Amino acid sequence: MSGNAVSEGAAPSAPSAGGGTVREGDLERLGIVLLRGAAEPAGLQAILARAQQVFAMLEGLSKAELQARGAGEFLFHGALNLAAVDPEMEILKALHPGILPAVTAFLGGGGFGFRNNIVRRIYPARPEASSSFHQDLQFLKPYTGRMATIWVPLQPCDGSRPGLDILPVRLDRLAGASIGDYLGDSPVFQPYVDRGPGVAHDSAVALDDAAVARAAGGRPLWRPQLQVGDVLVFDGYTIHRSGMAPGMQQPRTSIELRCVPTDAPAAPAPQNGI
Repeated sequence: MSGNAVSEGAAPSAPSAGGGTVREGDLERLGIVLLRGAAEPAGLQAILARAQQVFAMLEGLSKAELQARGAGEFLFHGALNLAAVDPEMEILKALHPGILPAVTAFLGGGGFGFRNNIVRRIYPARPEASSSFHQDLQFLKPYTGRMATIWVPLQPCDGSRPGLDILPVRLDRLAGASIGDYLGDSPVFQPYVDRGPGVAHDSAVALDDAAVARAAGGRPLWRPQLQVGDVLVFDGYTIHRSGMAPGMQQPRTSIELRCVPTDAPAAPAPQNGI
């Protein structure tokens, strides 16, 4: 699958959204929708400014100092708790008012809450920036119910920064002995493999190319070009990864809001983190 990304900006076919917001993809049918101009850029820029300050401070610390602060290996994954950057959830004010009701409807109509919201920075020039194909629901284990991610870039993903490679194929379950197992023709997660120091330890949730190809069934990946103000919403089962390309030099900062129904079982106690 690594060579099958469609041209940047191309989109799966979908009906037009109308109402002034351009929609590409289809959440119900394809598991992913891109809403152009669905967030207020000024609000996002304010959050980005705070994020840059936090990342700059953390990048100046040694690994021992990071661990003492509870940041752990955040630099390997480029992510930290959103509360460190946006404790008042100003991101919600920046979103188009129709997004949250749409997510509520997608998750069953009974309301939803957030789990493990993060701000992530991907560094294309660093080895730990590599990102394998994965599904976000894996990060909420042992929860296996419905989930949606609201993915908001704080910087343009226009070829100079990593965006996302997305498989626009709607999957409907995780099943088997563990959350990483699948049945039938669906993908099977690789076992955890420690790939060594300086490399992202994401293989516990990684899908190999053969598994992604089986799920794709010949359908290509989608790598949309994104501007500040664009918003992606995708299902917790949607397969995706950070979209790298030769020549990318700039880091990408984005927000991930992970949404689950209000009647979802309570999350386990959180690990220490910043």
